[in-house]
Amino acid sequence: MSKLPRRRVASLASALVVSCGGGASDVSGTSAADSTSTAMTTSTSGPVATSGGIETSGAIDTSTGSSANSTASTTGPDPDAIAVAVGYGVQTVRSSDGRNWTDMQVVDPQGGDDENVLRGVGYGSGVFIAVGGAALGFSLRSVDGINWTDENRTPASFLSDVAFVGGVFVAAGGNGLRMRSLDQGVTWQDASMGLSAHFRAIASDGTIAVAVGSTYGGDPIQGVVSTTSDGASWSPPQIGGPGYTSIAAHPGVFVALDGAGTIHVSADGVNWQDADTTLPAGLHRVIATENGFLADGDGGYWASQDGMAWELLPSSSVYAPVADIRGTTLSIASPGLLASDDLVTWEPVYTSVASGINDVAVGAPG
Repeated sequence: MSKLPRRRVASLASALVVSCGGGASDVSGTSAADSTSTAMTTSTSGPVATSGGIETSGAIDTSTGSSANSTASTTGPDPDAIAVAVGYGVQTVRSSDGRNWTDMQVVDPQGGDDENVLRGVGYGSGVFIAVGGAALGFSLRSVDGINWTDENRTPASFLSDVAFVGGVFVAAGGNGLRMRSLDQGVTWQDASMGLSAHFRAIASDGTIAVAVGSTYGGDPIQGVVSTTSDGASWSPPQIGGPGYTSIAAHPGVFVALDGAGTIHVSADGVNWQDADTTLPAGLHRVIATENGFLADGDGGYWASQDGMAWELLPSSSVYAPVADIRGTTLSIASPGLLASDDLVTWEPVYTSVASGINDVAVGAPG
C-alpha cells in the first residue's frame, strides 16, 4: 500500500504496512437496494460499548495478519499487486498501477440498484471475491481480476462486503446476513440472519473480522456490530448509537465511521472508544493505509496511526478514499475512479459504465 505523503505526516509515528480494499458498498458509504429487504426480528445484546479495551500508545503491532480486504500484511507493498474495482451491472475492471485500467467487463450497462449490482470486493489467499445483489445475494471469484467464475445467487439477501480471516472468507449484508466460505468463494455456508439491520461493511485484522451497519424499521436508526474469528459463529449483534457506514483495520485496531461522522476505535470489535480528536462533520469513508488510517472530511483529509489521534492534511479537492496501490490513492467519484499521488492533485483514471464503481480491493495473486 502507499504511504501518506511524508511531508504531510511528519508528526505521525512509525510507518505501518497494510494491504486494504473493500469497505462501504456504494459511493455514499451505504448499501443500495434497501427497498428489497424484508423486516425481521431484531436480536440485540444491548448498546455498543463506548469505553475501554484498547491500547493506543506506540506503534501498532504488525506481526500477525494476512493479506486481505482491509487486512494488515507484514510484507509491504507487493510489486505484483493489482487493484480490482467492482460496481453496477456486474461491472469489473482491474489495474496494476491505479492509473491504467483494463479488462473491463459488464453484464448490464444500464444496471442500477438491482440484482446485478456488485457492492463490495475483497482479497485473500490469492483470490478476489466480489459480492452484491438485492433481494438475493450473489458472489463471484477470480484469481486475476479478469476471469470471474462461480456465481452463486443463493443467499437470502444482498451481500455488502467480504473479508478474509482465519483462512476463510466471510461476508455480511442485508437483514443481518453473515456467512462464510471454506473453498475460496465457490460455495457459502453457516448463514446467520434474523436481524432487522443491514451490515454495510466488514474488515479483518487477520484474527478477527468485524461487520458494521445499521438497523431499519425503527426510530431512530441505530448502529449494529458483530464479530467473528472463523465465520462459523458470530458475536450477538451489539446495537446502539448512529448507524455505521465504514470500517478499516490494522492488527489489533479497528476504526469505524458512523453516520454522524464520528470515528470509533476498538481492539476487538466489542469495546469501543470515540477518537481523541474531534473530526469535522461530513466524513464519508475510512480506509487503512501503510501509515495507519485515512478519512476524508470537510476541509481535507485526516490521517491517524492508531485511530485515536488524527492530523489534518489539507487539500483543495476532497474525495472519499477507497484504496491505495503503490503510491497511488484511489477514490470513487462519479462517474468512475480518481487517482492521486499526494492527496492534493486528482485526475480521472477510469470512466465507469452503468451507474458507477462501488468498491476496490488490492491484492497480489500468485
